[in-house]
Amino acid sequence: YETITTKFERERAALATMGTAAFGSGTRGDETRERDARRRDEVEVEVALEIRQGEDSASITIGGDLKAIGDARYEAGEYEKAIECYTAAAAYAKVDGTAEYAELYHARGMAYAKLDRWREACDDADRAIGVRALWFPPWILKGRALEALGARPCGTPAEARGFATLERATTTMAEALARDAGVHGVASWTTAETRATSTWTSEAYETTYANVTATTTKAMNRDAIERLGYDERVVVVSAHVDTAHASAGGSDAGACAAIALETMRALSARIAAAANEKAKSGGTASPVMCDAKARRCASVVLTFSTAEEDGLAGARGLTASREWARRAPQAILNLESMGAGGPHRMFQARADTAVGRQALRAWARVAPLASGGVFGDDVFKSGLINSGTDYSVFRKFSDAEALFDFAFVERTMVYHTPRDRVKYIRPGSFKHSGENLLEFLSDYVTRGGFESEGDDARATKSSPPVSWYTIPGYGMVVHDAPRRETHAVFFAAPLVLFAAFLHKAYVGEIFASSSACSEAARVRMENTFRLMVSVPFVIAGCAASWMGAIASAALAPATVAFAFGEPSLYVARPLALGALAGSAACLAFICVQRFTRMLAFAMLPLPVKMKSNADDERVVEWSLLLGNVAIWGAAASRATRAEIGSSYIPLLWLILPSSIIIAPVLVPWILAHGRSSETEAAPPTPTPMNVAFAIAAPVWITFPNAALVLRVLQGIGARSPLSDDIVYLYDAIGGAVVGIFVAMTCSFLVPGAVAKEDSASWRRGARISIITLASACAYTVVFMRANAGVHWTALSPQPLVLTHISDASFSRSRVVLARAGASRTRRVVEHLESNPAIARAFTFDCTANATYDFVNTVVRGACVIDAKQKTPGVDALAMEARATGASPPKFTTPRQRHAPNVRSVTMDVGESTRWVLAVDTRCVARVAIKALYDENDDESPEQWVRVEPYAPGGKKRHVLNGVGGLSAPSTYAIWYETRDAETRARYFSSDDEAQARACAKGLRARTDYVARTPSVVAVDAALPTWAVPFGKHRSPQWLGFVETHDVLN
Repeated sequence: YETITTKFERERAALATMGTAAFGSGTRGDETRERDARRRDEVEVEVALEIRQGEDSASITIGGDLKAIGDARYEAGEYEKAIECYTAAAAYAKVDGTAEYAELYHARGMAYAKLDRWREACDDADRAIGVRALWFPPWILKGRALEALGARPCGTPAEARGFATLERATTTMAEALARDAGVHGVASWTTAETRATSTWTSEAYETTYANVTATTTKAMNRDAIERLGYDERVVVVSAHVDTAHASAGGSDAGACAAIALETMRALSARIAAAANEKAKSGGTASPVMCDAKARRCASVVLTFSTAEEDGLAGARGLTASREWARRAPQAILNLESMGAGGPHRMFQARADTAVGRQALRAWARVAPLASGGVFGDDVFKSGLINSGTDYSVFRKFSDAEALFDFAFVERTMVYHTPRDRVKYIRPGSFKHSGENLLEFLSDYVTRGGFESEGDDARATKSSPPVSWYTIPGYGMVVHDAPRRETHAVFFAAPLVLFAAFLHKAYVGEIFASSSACSEAARVRMENTFRLMVSVPFVIAGCAASWMGAIASAALAPATVAFAFGEPSLYVARPLALGALAGSAACLAFICVQRFTRMLAFAMLPLPVKMKSNADDERVVEWSLLLGNVAIWGAAASRATRAEIGSSYIPLLWLILPSSIIIAPVLVPWILAHGRSSETEAAPPTPTPMNVAFAIAAPVWITFPNAALVLRVLQGIGARSPLSDDIVYLYDAIGGAVVGIFVAMTCSFLVPGAVAKEDSASWRRGARISIITLASACAYTVVFMRANAGVHWTALSPQPLVLTHISDASFSRSRVVLARAGASRTRRVVEHLESNPAIARAFTFDCTANATYDFVNTVVRGACVIDAKQKTPGVDALAMEARATGASPPKFTTPRQRHAPNVRSVTMDVGESTRWVLAVDTRCVARVAIKALYDENDDESPEQWVRVEPYAPGGKKRHVLNGVGGLSAPSTYAIWYETRDAETRARYFSSDDEAQARACAKGLRARTDYVARTPSVVAVDAALPTWAVPFGKHRSPQWLGFVETHDVLN
């Protein structure tokens, strides 16, 4: 290397012009490095050509040796020197367009990444990809760089970079597939809804969008479909590119995009291999991707959309503007995330069609690590989880017969925060998702798609609901749920068994002849009456046990959280929640069951009581057990009647224990003949070991569902805005989930403990429950005191809305820190105020009832942050907002339309990435919006949106959301019709001043930008490790501007 070093020293001056200093020892600052990088980008090619003049073939060897030196420097952690060596190697070596060229720039990009110089790393990854498009290391580097460069909100340059990367990858993949597999008709294109504005309404919001973009690649056997006339079956794999403004999108949805892309690449390789095999067979086999016997071919579409985080507008635009997205797909697989890693669970699926059932069964059969269950689907349909994905758009607007929605649901608290990064995803998550997806798509392609029913056949068939769930250690199970007509059987069978048992125990044999003796007949009638009263009493007592357990479990965490004044108290400590709520539920269940035991014992006939203590205790225990089984029968009947797939849960708990420990013992005893007409001794009750064995399978299958729903609801609660009246709602819901599972288990274990008069079992169970409850409360006190009242952690951080809001005239500007969901901001503010730099720069207004108007909502408990040092007449925060160059919204002078009370106004939203328009429901009756691309646009409204009449105590604003950014228009025409004077007077109780004040702000507009002001950066950097900014569709982005418009003038 001495010769190489000597040779290198001769070119030191030339290398210096490229911003390098090989083997130098000085450490340069960030500004110097950035200046050198810019200079190197300008002169790198020119200098490289100068160095190569007069060089011989030895320069290639020297370049390789310099790369080796760079590798050594890299391994030693000297990344700056490694970069200098790689740059020199690129100048010496004549390897442009070769594999060595790609490896060299990938190595330099890795060194840049170690120094967090991600833009340079991204550029070098692009250089490597340009030469070796199918070599995966630079793609990984590019993905890491894109993640590190920050969020990709819809309409931003960062999102455009993401689309460019995906389009390049899919184009390269398409070319390779066409070349290697001979599959023609592989196309890649970008779709946009050009010059069209649509406002679509979901269950939660109305979104106006225009020019939404999607990159799509389709693999199809065009020859077989177009020339041979084969039917086409299309499967779509969908993921979105955009992220929330506060999130790097490592899991949501960068990981999903990467999984979809890599799965398509692996599938392409399998299709190519299949094509080669078919070519070797001499042409007698079916065309690739086709089933010659059924004369159909499979096509695979890979689509990446945007605006999912902005009201699902991207998927809606896709289905509205593209025929294939609306009609062609037979199946759509949507990849999503609600957390960071873990199994990519199927949590929603359409299974009400023949194709949907085929797809579900195929997934369960071929996916090696299938995970998910219909329970999550039913929870989403219930509205308990206030969230949505592109799946809901595809379900509503496409004709796809099979729809799957997958999501990562571990570590839900990092969702939409800066900590949503790939490094936090559990290892194996990508492999789990990719293998499942690849095997399903391979099976779909091999069979040429699924067999479809015709419209007539589909209309005449009434399909039962489908139950699908995962058995840990086994896999996914798919089966038809019972039809609705059978619901009565599940309640009637336990009820009949209960009544038959009590008849045999109280009266005697069911089919025995009646005695002629009047006294015996009287006793028989009396015992029959006791039976008729005992059955409803015991069942009511068992139902009260369930309700008491669930209510106690809900109240316990809510009460403790209220005592500390901290909602979402156990988000970071689910085990503590389980101990607290579980012990409360168990204690309540034991107490109510003990009281029910007293009622059941009081109803026993005297002959039964006189036989022996063992016999009457057996009758009571069997009564309690059968009463709880009847509750399970009622639950199974109700679920079956509602036609939900989750009916499998009560059916499991009803059928398995009943068939193992109840029916085999009671049925022979009830049907026994030839004995005395007097009541016989009841059969022995099941032992605790037998009961545990009988409920082991139901517990094994349903416990993961309970744990999953608990974690999801805890995450949802921490980021769902709630009023102060119900701020502890999700604490109660989490406790109720625990209580339901505890009641399920206790329904079979507790009867044996409470039935005996002198048994210590129920006392021991109650004592353990009390000790556990007290220990959970003590643990809560300890960790709250030890952490100074903070219950959040770095892995489960508190989500916050952090934004800079200014009015359009820059007269009033504030930084706002607000809770994103059920939480308090006081501990965060205490931490900020303890920071000397923050305390010197800002003042905090965090009064208990402080509110702030975000236009689309008025948040309570917000902290308004103002600059401390002010120049007279100058608002420092307003100057920061002005310095960003962002444009506030503007309204033009309204114009009267021909219709009465209808006016037109133009709203300019500038280059904002998102905008919100709030209409006062007391002043405006309806509104319409249309994008204006030029002055000659037709100004006729496309779609009127009716504003619901105002009701006292109801909503005063009707909110419409808009998607902006690079591709969207900046000017919109707005038509609004004001309410008549009589209606307005009624709404404002004839208070003209109140009416004038409200209608003067009848239209409120807010435009959002992703630019961060210095004050927002300072507050963000000073946040504690257990608190993070959070982004959601309804919350403002980093910077927002507000403008109002008087609808009456």
